[in-house]
Amino acid sequence: VCNVDHQNKAGYTPIMLAALAAVEAEKDMRVVEELFGCGDVNAKASQ
Repeated sequence: VCNVDHQNKAGYTPIMLAALAAVEAEKDMRVVEELFGCGDVNAKASQ
């Protein structure tokens, strides 16, 4: 269990960083989709 809406020191969440990632494999896309489904996709960076 983890908090997918937790912000790092720069104010970004894992969802924000995943949105920038280049997904090459179907397995990776499933992980990103699961992440998007669990967190707040409308969150704003704190800084």
